[in-house]
Amino acid sequence: MTGDARAGRVLSLPRAEFRERHARRRLVALLREERVPTPRIGPALLRFLLILLLALHGGLRSGFFTLRPTAVTEGVPQAARRNEPSHGVDDMRIQLAVGVLAIGAAGSTALGTDRSVPGEYPTVQAAHDAASDGDRIVLAPGIYPMQDWQLSKSISIESAAGPLSTVISGAVEGASERAFSVSGSSSDGTTRITGLSFFGGTGSNIDSSNVHIERCRFVASGGPKAYGGALRLVGAGSIRLERCAFESCVASGAGAVGVLGAVLTAVDCVFLNNAAVWVGGPSEGGAVHMVGSSGSFERCVFVGNTADIGGAICRWWNYPSVQVSNSRFGANSSDWNCCVQCSGCGSASQSEFEADCNSNGVPDRIETLVHPSGDLDGDSIPDACQCSGDIVRDGAVNAADLAVVLVAWGTSDAQYPGADIDGNGVVDGSDLGAVLAAWGPCPE
Repeated sequence: MTGDARAGRVLSLPRAEFRERHARRRLVALLREERVPTPRIGPALLRFLLILLLALHGGLRSGFFTLRPTAVTEGVPQAARRNEPSHGVDDMRIQLAVGVLAIGAAGSTALGTDRSVPGEYPTVQAAHDAASDGDRIVLAPGIYPMQDWQLSKSISIESAAGPLSTVISGAVEGASERAFSVSGSSSDGTTRITGLSFFGGTGSNIDSSNVHIERCRFVASGGPKAYGGALRLVGAGSIRLERCAFESCVASGAGAVGVLGAVLTAVDCVFLNNAAVWVGGPSEGGAVHMVGSSGSFERCVFVGNTADIGGAICRWWNYPSVQVSNSRFGANSSDWNCCVQCSGCGSASQSEFEADCNSNGVPDRIETLVHPSGDLDGDSIPDACQCSGDIVRDGAVNAADLAVVLVAWGTSDAQYPGADIDGNGVVDGSDLGAVLAAWGPCPE
């Protein structure tokens, strides 16, 4: 091609078209990412963005705004151009607006709606009744009376600040005081309960539903006439317990959790000082009792649980197997010897749960289990007791600690011990965040 031929060829797209196309690709890429660590986008915000885009589009069409596409022509001076948008940019703008509308509608449906308690609704039940599948009910910190929530939708119920500050409280051995009852959940959905503490009451029922309970505490629940002091799981449901603690729950059978025909999965859970106390015959399952059920326990701890048969776990003979692996047992009246075998299991002691460094009434190991964000280094001691951001150990989190994190950025802490505060193997943004969050003198 000759120089004269090249002279008349436009070598670049209009800048506005390039920017909008790049922005659209980036928006779609962001929306395809996992939603858990990103902020939730509400319908109101999506509507605002759509209106803003349409307003800009209308202004450009009417000439209220002007657009000067920039072109570079080799060897030829640029002639004056009219101040009007190109048809290519105009079409791109229309497609972008329509795309945002479609993505916004889909995103709003997928993410559901947040419903706050008590900000928008006085009770969880009121929020549940107004909710649709996929919605999230968020409880502000506080103590709430136990009201036996009747749950039948695939929604999420969670705390805004974690289980240490969000408590559902009922009278110990109170008459029919239950925390919640789940039934009728859709077969392809799951009810989720996250980051709450349940004190007292007579336990909760889950009937033929799919339920995921995570980072919750169940304390002093049940009663001598109950079955399953904290939870009774009945029917063809699937229940997953993750990073939950069951403490001092009591029932005639199944001190903490009773399972009848359901599938139970427990991961990283603690069963501490629960008891089966039936006086009409031998009691079974100090922590867990399973009948006609299958399930698994992975990395769980059973300490101080009591029953005549199966102080920790008991399942009836000739029923589906229960897999127990990498778990620890100690000081149970008869441990896990009731038709339960254990693979890779070890011992545990009561003394592990005696430490309470901040004197808040919650054992450190329980606190860090249900509130892991307060234990970034994963050593089962609350960071507030350790001043973990104080890398140089001068009694304060300050510029010296910040400097160590920046110097060690992207490496392990081999040369700079303590810089990898959260123990994930690399000094990165989470360690920087830990330093900034703990800035100032260390607590005494």
